[in-house]
Amino acid sequence: LNAYQNGLHEVSGYFEFLGKQCKARFDVLHIDDDIKVVTIIDLKTTAEIPGFTKDITNFKYYVQDAFYREAVKAILGEEYTVLFYFVAIEKKYPCGVKAFDLDDDFQLEGSKYILRAMKNYDEWKSAGADIKELYKPEIVTVAKPSWL
Repeated sequence: LNAYQNGLHEVSGYFEFLGKQCKARFDVLHIDDDIKVVTIIDLKTTAEIPGFTKDITNFKYYVQDAFYREAVKAILGEEYTVLFYFVAIEKKYPCGVKAFDLDDDFQLEGSKYILRAMKNYDEWKSAGADIKELYKPEIVTVAKPSWL
């Protein structure tokens, strides 16, 4: 609760990771320089609290956990301990709220995912792909699917 109340809200962090410029957007970031602890809180909505553990896998929240931890290390240094909590909030009544953290194995899986993604990006770039071409500012007309 202290981290939420006294933390920075909706703050962006810019950093370099594996030679790439990156950005993390923290819902809540609390830095305690005295004890070298950073607490990250990420707010998530969910259909129901008991199903949120599946959401972590289905929506790859474990990758976000790992990426934000890397962001803090890059920005503040390795000497900080990083605590990361997902706070799940039910979309409908009774609007339950519960905090979750990930075990070391889940965090490691997120780190592996990030490394694979960065490697894929490097391969894509070395093959001559142009991100500007891929994401041109244009409107795309979507046709109705035949099955609809």
